[in-house]
Amino acid sequence: MRKLLTIAGLLFCTIGELLAQNLDLHFNLGYFTIGDQRAIELPSVGINANLGFFYQLNNQWSMGVSLNRSWNNYCRESMAGTPIMVMPLPLEGTLTSDHFSFMVNRKIALPFSILLEGGVGIGMFVDRNNYYAPVYFNEDKQEYRGFFLIDEYSQGITFPAQFSLRKEFYNKWSIGIQGAVYYDQFFKRRGKYFGPRLGFFL
Repeated sequence: MRKLLTIAGLLFCTIGELLAQNLDLHFNLGYFTIGDQRAIELPSVGINANLGFFYQLNNQWSMGVSLNRSWNNYCRESMAGTPIMVMPLPLEGTLTSDHFSFMVNRKIALPFSILLEGGVGIGMFVDRNNYYAPVYFNEDKQEYRGFFLIDEYSQGITFPAQFSLRKEFYNKWSIGIQGAVYYDQFFKRRGKYFGPRLGFFL
């Protein structure tokens, strides 16, 4: 957790001097789909929230910080029927993923004040996986005596690719859609999100 707070603080410091300038603050809420190679069971679609702070360098480029959190509830069907002495093993699991990224975007102006923007970046991810696991196997009765709630953490480098399509109003507000794909250090897809976007220029 200390490393996570340190990384988040460093990312915020990169835009600390820009807060009084042309800063685009936007919020995105949608769905998040987990990559096939990640070790959880179905369903792999959850809820996603994204917060972005992007400084407009000029009419063509922007750079900033993207903070993303997703929640995925899944069912461990492979553990169904596990023999436990007291009660059935709960099959519910929850994966919470945080992505902190620094990104550079290219902007393309379209007719009717519509703006297409896309870019790539680098950052850090932190996963928290909660699920129940059986413990204390009884050899004589061939069953477990109980279960524990497991709380697993993992972290690493992420490489995001992001896009948005939005319409601006009064040079202050923007409404549109936004999506992104996250890759790990081995360039395997960790997940992707998509949903509506609301922005405000400070």
